[in-house]
Amino acid sequence: MTAKTFQGMMQAVLVPLICGWIVALIFGVWIARLEYNEISTSVVINPARALLIPPTQPQTFDTADLFATDHIAAEYEARITEKLRMGAALLIPQSGVMAALLVWQVILTGRSAADPQRYGIIVGVIVGGVEGAAAQLLQASWPITVVLIVLMVGVGALGGWSASRPLNIN
Repeated sequence: MTAKTFQGMMQAVLVPLICGWIVALIFGVWIARLEYNEISTSVVINPARALLIPPTQPQTFDTADLFATDHIAAEYEARITEKLRMGAALLIPQSGVMAALLVWQVILTGRSAADPQRYGIIVGVIVGGVEGAAAQLLQASWPITVVLIVLMVGVGALGGWSASRPLNIN
């Protein structure tokens, strides 16, 4: 492997990883803000009072029905843990951005490689391995992790295949 090939490979790996994590960060902050706004402005109806009020009468709420400050923090933590920290909510938009950038970077940098398809598969394995490790740190399920790795390897192979084709620009 030449120095130019190694430099191109690092570019093809780092650009999708960095941009993908920036997208995940922006998406996570947006979801967290939406969740906080929803919790802080919502009203919890006391189930015991709801049974006593006939549906034809307008419901009034007293301060016991609103979320207390400590309840807001607990509910927010529970929702964020469920949606962002333990699942694939961050991995879905991130993997789409990473797949697009990965194929673009492999096509861009793989043309100078001796075997562009092998180059693309190696880059896909590296990106898929890093993303698989990140998915397991986020406690995503194994099927999601395996699909993510296979997706990145397949996208890398597609980029390598595309890089091996001649340019037909007239």
